[in-house]
Amino acid sequence: MPYNAFPKFSAAFNLTNINAQQFLALAFRAAKNLHWNVTALNANKFTAVNPAYPGFEVVVYASISRGSITSFALQADTKTAVRNNQYIATSISDEIQAISGNIHSAEESSDLHYAFQHAVEQYKKEGKDNPKQSYNLFKNLVGIVIPGENYTITPIIIGLNILVFLVMCMSGVSFISPTVEELVKWGGVNRFLVLEDGEWWRLLTAAFLHGGILHIGFNMYAFFFVGVLLEPVLGKLRFSAAYLLCALTSSFASIWWQSNSVSVGASGAIFGIYGVLLALLVMNHHIADYNRNSLLKSILFFIVINIFIIGNAAGIDNAGHIGGLVGGVVIGFLYTLSLKKPENRGLYYGTIVSAVILFASAGYYLLERLH
Repeated sequence: MPYNAFPKFSAAFNLTNINAQQFLALAFRAAKNLHWNVTALNANKFTAVNPAYPGFEVVVYASISRGSITSFALQADTKTAVRNNQYIATSISDEIQAISGNIHSAEESSDLHYAFQHAVEQYKKEGKDNPKQSYNLFKNLVGIVIPGENYTITPIIIGLNILVFLVMCMSGVSFISPTVEELVKWGGVNRFLVLEDGEWWRLLTAAFLHGGILHIGFNMYAFFFVGVLLEPVLGKLRFSAAYLLCALTSSFASIWWQSNSVSVGASGAIFGIYGVLLALLVMNHHIADYNRNSLLKSILFFIVINIFIIGNAAGIDNAGHIGGLVGGVVIGFLYTLSLKKPENRGLYYGTIVSAVILFASAGYYLLERLH
């Protein structure tokens, strides 16, 4: 997907009239003028934090011909992360322009450069001359399973999936390619086991099982990116209901079209969440600070590639993907009714209950037809 769940915003500068040291000197003065906390500094770059936005970090860097200012969110996405990043990076860029415009003599330029060099030496003496960007892969991966503001249900679901997978592996199940018998033992869904043996719980447990580390890795990656976008919009209850209902819809579709296979994986539920997001975008609902058309194209691309190309590969339960997706689109259209009137609590709960009743009725009908 072309958007980043830990968003960043960069401003680039072509250094034609000034050199790298002059650019950094200007940026350092700008950060000080804005009362930012410069956490680390050397002759090539520095990191700083705006006290008004402690969850964000700015990295200023300069090479021979190019300077850059990048603002990073240090936590999972929220509704305002993209806009905050842009505001932070733009504010220091504007301050740099203002300072540069007020330098009218070589002496003023020299004073600015001397102050920067003095600061570089001081930070070196204090052992703060190695700017280490807080935005790193390890921290972000850990952050995926840590709940935060507007990001609670997504990490819980990811954590549950990972926990189940780890317990399976510790019990002796292959982490690369579990056998069909092992997946059945742990709760995989199959038409005969559901209808003839009455093991209805498999319709849900299958969504928390995976056929190997690659399977769970790709699924959780895809879910994380849509979860950080959609959970802040729907809220905990609507988001949870959507995920579970889409998981059930995926299982219904799977046993409807496939009589003998055993299906596992969260991908059906995840496709459903993408379906919810797709429906909201079609209905012109605002999603964070992302461009609606770009996001819509990205999701359609994701769906088309996975259903019409990857979904045709052997071992892929495309019926479950399509079932989850269709269920998600239906839920998304239902949710738009309450999203348009957020102050109406009756409508809020009414759309959730309506979705549950609708899906329960449809599932009962399909299962009766299979009998």
